[in-house]
Parts: sequence; C-alpha cells; structure tokens
Amino acid sequence: MSIIIYSISIIITILLFINSFQIKELLAMQGRFGPRLFPQLVLILTFIAFSVLLYQEIYKNKESKKLEIFKNKNRLFQTMVLSLVFSILFTWLGGIASIFIFILAFSWIWKIRDFVHLVIFPALVTLGIYYVFHVFLSVRFPRGIIGNLF
Repeated sequence: MSIIIYSISIIITILLFINSFQIKELLAMQGRFGPRLFPQLVLILTFIAFSVLLYQEIYKNKESKKLEIFKNKNRLFQTMVLSLVFSILFTWLGGIASIFIFILAFSWIWKIRDFVHLVIFPALVTLGIYYVFHVFLSVRFPRGIIGNLF
C-alpha cells in the first residue's frame, strides 16, 4: 500500500512542479529570484524525499523496517516535542539562534555525537538558511531576546 501512496505522491509532485511555471514573474524582480523559486525548491525536495521512501519501501526487508520503526518511536516523540518547543522559542529567542539550537538538539536526540556533526554542521546549516532567506529572499527573521542585546 505504501508503494502506491508514494507513487501517487511523486506523480502529484511532478504535476505541481510543472504547474509552478505558470506563476507569473514580477517585472521588478528581473534578474533576481522570483515568487516561483520557493514552491519549486519545496517540490524538488519533496520529489527527492518521496523517491527515497519509495526506493526504501521496494528494496528494504520488511522485518528489519518494523524493528527500526519500533526502536525509534521514542526519538520520534522527542523530535515532535522539540519541534513544538522550537515553534514557541522562534520569536522569543530569535530566528537564527533558534534554528541553530533546533539542529543541535535534533542531532543530539538522534544520537549524533561527532563534533563535526554536532557543532559544525548546525552552524553551517544555520548560516546557509540565513544566507538563502535573508540575502536572496529578503525574509527578516525575528531578532528575539538575543538580537536585542546587540
């Protein structure tokens, strides 16, 4: 059943991606990223995610998958709680600091203990998010309590 759902999801994602080219470009945005960039990026990432899930569903042993899901239920719950805390702290603590802390805590919950993955990776991802959203898309993150100190 999952194979059918993933296949339908991939087809819908492809159709939405094709349809996203009908979003009109603004004349003032000539030479810059327009309003169709974000939906297309999300659809590309969605297509990749569903493709990976479909591949895993087809080629993975069913019994080992059930054991893996059972083993990670506690981590899944912790990740859901972390997401809720992140959504609450995003405005209060500030966007950039909250993103860094979220990625750091997510890595810790999923038992990633290597220094590079635990500290350097969240810093690089946070800088990447800042660069894409603040510089390219001109999205202002909430400054929060940390941003108000400077």
